[in-house]
Amino acid sequence: MTISLAQLQEIFQSAFNEDIDLLPTSSKDTLEAWDSINHLQLIVELEDRLGVSFTKEEIEQLDSVPKLTAMLAAK
Repeated sequence: MTISLAQLQEIFQSAFNEDIDLLPTSSKDTLEAWDSINHLQLIVELEDRLGVSFTKEEIEQLDSVPKLTAMLAAK
């Protein structure tokens, strides 16, 4: 599954409930709003909107936009 940065930004904004300037290199380290609670909300939002599911191990690895887009591409 391929997802654009614009689509991903919309999902992040919905999950984090705030405006996010998402970059292709964004990560938990570069986005202040990407805390543990918002991470879980992001996973739920991705699963609901995209019809995918993630394992516990995958959820733990999804800490950046590059990792997220790569994992979605593999699904």
